Order: sequence, then structure tokens, then C-alpha cells
Amino acid sequence: ARLPGYVEANAHLAQTMMLTGDTAGAKQVVSAALQTDRHPALLDLAAQLGLGSVEAARAGWERYLAALPKAFSDHAARFYLGAGKDPKRALELAQANLANRDVPEARELVVRAALATGDTTTACQVAAPLADAALRADRFTAWQAFSRCGRTADADRLAKALGITP
Repeated sequence: ARLPGYVEANAHLAQTMMLTGDTAGAKQVVSAALQTDRHPALLDLAAQLGLGSVEAARAGWERYLAALPKAFSDHAARFYLGAGKDPKRALELAQANLANRDVPEARELVVRAALATGDTTTACQVAAPLADAALRADRFTAWQAFSRCGRTADADRLAKALGITP
């Protein structure tokens, strides 16, 4: 009834329903959407809801990456950080995405993936430009990286600016 053929709208609606406790509604949305589109984001949600497998989502993301790597590297990286449970693959994809488009969101994804793999050196290098970013969320990402890689003075400065008590 809302936008039945629009994958992103269905995926976001189902995610919102899941986060607000409406698992039954999320299952309905995902099941209906999968009848017309086997998009990996929907397959990922299906796996999270017990309606499908993570392997199906993984295979879907790899097909999309083979066809259009620049378009889907960030989406697939998020999958591998979450249900895909492969932070090394996530970091590889996040770095490819950053090489394609150097924007704060791409840097944040690399930092998250690098921290998930324990690569604090990469996390700090990539996070450095975020330390003076306009958005609080970007500065928070830099603080997380600096806190983990030993840049204590930088982490303390950001903690103070963000109102984080050590």
C-alpha cells in the first residue's frame, strides 16, 4: 500500500518495525517484498527474522558486487559487519567504497570495519579528518578510533567537546 515495489522503502519499513518491536509486521513486509524482488537487503532481513538464511543474503550481495561493485560495496560492507559476520570482508569493501567516494559516511564505515577487525592503525588514519567534522556523529567516530589506537590526547580533546565523561 505504501510503495510495494520499492526495495529500500520496504527494507527501511521492516527495520523500523523490528526496532519498535513489531516483528510480525516486519515479517509480513519482508515476505511480501521477497515475492517480487530477491534483493540482498531483503534476504538479509529475512535471515534476521528467521524467514531465510544468511547464506542466501551473502550469495545475493556477492552477485550484486560482481555486477556493480562501486554501487554496492558500502551496502555489502554493512551486511558483513552485521549478519554476515565477516569483518575482514567488510573492511575490504568499506575501503573500496572509500576509494570510490571519500565522504564522512564512507570513512565512518571503514572505521567501524577496521575496529571490528582490530586494525586500530587503519581506524585512526581514516578517522583523522572526522575529528573536526561538523557532525557530532562523525566526531564520535573519531573519538572511538582514537580511544582504541592510543591517541589519548586527541581522544580526550574530543571527549571533552562531545561531553563524554571518561
